[in-house]
Amino acid sequence: MKGATNDVEFENMCQIVEKEMKNTGKSYTKEDVEYWSKIIGENSKISNIPPEVLSAIIGHETKFTKHVNSATGAGPMQIVGTSVIDMFSNSDGGRLYVYNKIDDDMMNQILYKCDDNGVPIIDNKGNPIRKYKTAEELRNACTKDDDLAVKVGIMCLKMHYVNAAKKYTNASLISTIDQLKSKSFELTSSQQKEVLTKTLKTYNSVFQTYAPEVVDSIQNLNAAAVEDFTLCLQDKQKSFSANS
Repeated sequence: MKGATNDVEFENMCQIVEKEMKNTGKSYTKEDVEYWSKIIGENSKISNIPPEVLSAIIGHETKFTKHVNSATGAGPMQIVGTSVIDMFSNSDGGRLYVYNKIDDDMMNQILYKCDDNGVPIIDNKGNPIRKYKTAEELRNACTKDDDLAVKVGIMCLKMHYVNAAKKYTNASLISTIDQLKSKSFELTSSQQKEVLTKTLKTYNSVFQTYAPEVVDSIQNLNAAAVEDFTLCLQDKQKSFSANS
């Protein structure tokens, strides 16, 4: 991290991650804190998801374990196979179009070889060059690359958020995305909390019981984080929600 501002941001990020690590009851080192703080901090910025939310999910799903490959999911956010298949292709009921509608920049980083500006590299047939031939290859890559796995987990989380928000838009999935991005409807504080709770419940069955507790923990760490989460589909929102 370069520059005084970034140093302060990174220090704040480390505080967020370390608090969540302590909550797991698992031993950790300074290097562990810095490793996860870098991944969570960078992905929080590019996704607009508060670091408190990402830290809570990783802490509850895998206790900040690196390179997870289990029967229940891949990577630190425990991505399930159906979600990877869902975002990999439009064929067989896949919803790549919807994922791209939510955040095409993030999907480009996940799926395609990109240039320095994040633009997918095109082959001689005019098609973007994929990094992985199959959904299984992407899933396996998530067990070896925690940064990639967090990006995939973020997209799964955003998809569940859109589904949770549909209750208040009374609209289709695509229309709900448009409304969330344009902020054409407002949620009260209690509704924001309810949406995040439902998002976590449906993201992974682990949260069926503990989602309200997790949301309370996030809110206690930073009261603004719940509201910030409900703005994550909008462009140019504040990218770092840590209390200074």
